Amino acid sequence: MTDFGFVCEDHLDKIRVFTKSRQILELPSHMDDDCLFLSDWIEISSPPVDLPHFKVWVEDGKVLVRLLVIGPNLLALPSEIAAKYEKLVWSPHLGLLRDESHVYRQNFMGDRVGEVVARYAPSGDTYFELIEAVKWLDGEPEEADKGYLKLAPWYMETIAPIKELPLSSWKTNSTQIVKVMDATGICIEHDFVNPCLSKINKTPEKCSLLWSPITGLTRWIITDQDFEDLLPRLGEWYTYRISDYRGSSSRREQQMLKREEAGEEPVEMEKTMKFFNTTASRVCKLEKLKPTQRIVREARHLNGEMIIENNIEIECTFHFKHSFLETEENGRVENWATRENGLRKDAHFYDFDLGRIEIYPKMSMFLIKEIENFEKDLKRSDPKEYERLQKQMIVVKGSVSRLNKYFANSRKYPDFGLFFLKKIHTICYYQGETVIWQA
Repeated sequence: MTDFGFVCEDHLDKIRVFTKSRQILELPSHMDDDCLFLSDWIEISSPPVDLPHFKVWVEDGKVLVRLLVIGPNLLALPSEIAAKYEKLVWSPHLGLLRDESHVYRQNFMGDRVGEVVARYAPSGDTYFELIEAVKWLDGEPEEADKGYLKLAPWYMETIAPIKELPLSSWKTNSTQIVKVMDATGICIEHDFVNPCLSKINKTPEKCSLLWSPITGLTRWIITDQDFEDLLPRLGEWYTYRISDYRGSSSRREQQMLKREEAGEEPVEMEKTMKFFNTTASRVCKLEKLKPTQRIVREARHLNGEMIIENNIEIECTFHFKHSFLETEENGRVENWATRENGLRKDAHFYDFDLGRIEIYPKMSMFLIKEIENFEKDLKRSDPKEYERLQKQMIVVKGSVSRLNKYFANSRKYPDFGLFFLKKIHTICYYQGETVIWQA
């Protein structure tokens, strides 16, 4: 496993290093010319990276960190979850940090990213505590608006049980006129036959497809000058503006006139699908919201023939909920040959940026088996640790890929997703360093 960290404790024979993946690691201290000091970065098996708005230094023998954190909006959370996170804030790099002095609440609004200084002070399952807030003299930095900073555990605990995303009325088969809307999404198909091909309007033969779980699929029209550079669009993230032709009375009149001149029947545009009447404009490339890999020339079988196409893999993390994969009754079946048949065929989780992700039974079975086997062994070897971990959330990190039938599913979203869980990288408890399974 590749990782990096910085030195928090320095003893004669060992050092303690905080790492993002495994949190505190104890390593032997080597007394040579390249000895390490407090706050120094150390390579575990990969070099340290330059993290934005993240600085580590030593002051009066204490390791301090300046970083961006987010705290909960306690009034918006269920009482049980609010009590659990009342004196905690979260960072994607350090996990949960203690805030006994209410530094965050006195300086920032809940659910907003703020910059603070924290001190290394291990206690229980946390390793840092807040000591002061940082004031932004030039306004909120651009980094504070990044989506990865807002995937705190209280969100995962409250959103994971939701069956449908908010604004689920935004489906690609909706006939509602949107006029103009700004969106953020990913290009999931770079070279798609334009289903709105029209000789009347002289529309291009090809388009790319942008996906957002809020606005659905949107056509990104390919012009002749773009035609040689289609593949680099695939898997990239963009901001764009969606324009609905039906929102303009003059455009509607022009369309009807053209159809009349061509001898075609008029169409009631208000009743046609949004997808066929909207396109993306002002498309601007974004830094990837999630690690995304383009899979070039992936082979699959269709009606006995080998089909070569391109796909994408995107890293996602989700909260494991056993009840989403099978019923309690099915979980009591001991024979896996029988139990597998009872796994939910509609198992899924929701991702902020991609929407509904399908989990197929084979993947459900793997997850359940690994977690149950780990818990069974731990209960036998360390009952106290088993009881402690029962109160913690289990998180799965994996990669999702685009379904072959994504276009058909987009017309039925959110009842069906456009992606499926393809690989699992890690199963672990959210707090602490306990890994259940790792690829």
